[in-house]
Amino acid sequence: MPFGEYTKKHIFKPLDMNETSWYIRDIDTKKQAVPYVYISAENVDSQYIKFVNETLGLYKDRPVKEGFLPLSLYSFPNIPDGLIRTSVRQLGRFLMMYIGEGNYGGRQILQKATVGTMLSDDHFGTGLCWYTSHIKNAGNVWIHDGGDPGVGTVMMFNKTDKTGVIIFTNGSGAGIGKIASRLFEEVAKLQ
Repeated sequence: MPFGEYTKKHIFKPLDMNETSWYIRDIDTKKQAVPYVYISAENVDSQYIKFVNETLGLYKDRPVKEGFLPLSLYSFPNIPDGLIRTSVRQLGRFLMMYIGEGNYGGRQILQKATVGTMLSDDHFGTGLCWYTSHIKNAGNVWIHDGGDPGVGTVMMFNKTDKTGVIIFTNGSGAGIGKIASRLFEEVAKLQ
């Protein structure tokens, strides 16, 4: 079974992630945020901009200028590496399932042992797709983050107090890890 079909059937559907897909063809593109990259005067001729132009085929007939450069919705052929299309609300269900050791809403989506393996540090000191960091007042949290041109994401959770944070940006994502960490620090002060 192809990976996209498998995740739809065994993860997205049981989590009611009905508007989630690895493929642009399977989503309502009107609900997708336009991805942007910021072009400064210093990087207008950079390798990154050349990469965006050559890889995504954008702006070949007109010069790139300083400012926010909108990108089209794009995809890479390397799923499950990234570029899943979803909302914070839907990804929140996925995160709650992790916090619940594979259980969400009374349904066991992933086996508890599978989540345990993914969150063990047996994989070169990190979990499988996750890593840990210590946050002041909040303790150790598990983190998954990523980004591509015009996209930045971070997802964090604390197994002990069962709190989590998800942030999406339609830009570079610079600094969102610090924002998420700060949210954990502030929540810890309230407890």
